[in-house]
Amino acid sequence: MSEMNENKINQQQNMVKILQIVVGDNNLTHHQMNDIINGKNINRKDGNTNVALNTSVEVSTLSEENNLEETAIIKGIYAVTLKIVINVHVEYSGDNPQTAKLFDLIIDYHGKFELLNFDVNKKSEALEIYAPNVLFPYIRAFIHRITVEAGFPALMLDHIDFATKYLMKKQQEDAANTSVSGNN
Repeated sequence: MSEMNENKINQQQNMVKILQIVVGDNNLTHHQMNDIINGKNINRKDGNTNVALNTSVEVSTLSEENNLEETAIIKGIYAVTLKIVINVHVEYSGDNPQTAKLFDLIIDYHGKFELLNFDVNKKSEALEIYAPNVLFPYIRAFIHRITVEAGFPALMLDHIDFATKYLMKKQQEDAANTSVSGNN
């Protein structure tokens, strides 16, 4: 019977506990308002208006040395930051085409996660795939709300595939490590 219990303990599943989710730094720069304050004419009606959206996402979990154990706040507890940078500009076409910045939005969302029964390789996956997937709906709703409250049309981000981003990052790291070891 004790051997059976020991096997159960050894086969415990990986578990992630969400301990805390908080909004961090956020900054909305309304460039159109800056143009109004500075006396620039922004009322253009000479063509079509196209809105372009550039989004970059950063997931920070590892210390500079990439040592997960050094990043732990307390053994097994990790802080993850999801940072989204959005730049929106309007492209005016017609006789005098121009591009004007509409707004920039930078938001950090922080989470504290406890990882139980993970080996080192799986910790990285949990922190860079699972944790951002947990944080993303919160930051997405925050972006929607803040753009509406700032007087812009509602901005709703599409889902971001953090698993693919993680796999691409690992492939780039592996390729870089291979080229470095090949040069030795």
